[in-house]
Amino acid sequence: MRNDIFGMKQGIKTRLESIPGLRAITYEPEDWSDFPVAVIRTDGRSASRFEADFVVTVMAGGSKRREAYDTLDSYIASGGEMSVEAAIYGDMTLGGAADRAYLVGVDNIRIVRMGAGRYAGADFRIRVENRTKAGATPPKEERSYTLSNERDGANRNYFDMTGIPGAHGTHGTPAQIKIYDPSGTWSGERKTWIGKRSG
Repeated sequence: MRNDIFGMKQGIKTRLESIPGLRAITYEPEDWSDFPVAVIRTDGRSASRFEADFVVTVMAGGSKRREAYDTLDSYIASGGEMSVEAAIYGDMTLGGAADRAYLVGVDNIRIVRMGAGRYAGADFRIRVENRTKAGATPPKEERSYTLSNERDGANRNYFDMTGIPGAHGTHGTPAQIKIYDPSGTWSGERKTWIGKRSG
């Protein structure tokens, strides 16, 4: 995951730069004179080792406080060419750097005084999932169940597996495997059948 952080930040930067007039950087600027600007920083990992969180601080300027707020509202909106959310959803893989990126929320909306100017700012929280690149392997699940109601015929053999938890949300729902042999040359005796259940 650590080796992918840079790629994720660059992917977020590319998506934000698709917003007209917005400058996106991946470091804290020494000079905040060039507005509007989006500063991307890592905000740590979530509880899962396959997810990383980022905070994008967007600062919008204007000749008046209302103008700055109006611009910021356009970034906060869920849609439109100025929307941060729409920009991220435009390519949720961040150019192939991740499996999925999405906006978690927006907070810390504020007015900041810098020199003689006042600027409207907000923090956009973005989560990036990277299970594929992290080499995640789903854990194997092994279960054994009692076979019951085995039935043989001239050209078929099947059995019911009962008491499977979680089958369509109902405990005890039976699942059935049926093997059909049109040739009728075997009855299924002394054979082991392996079935995979999904869902």
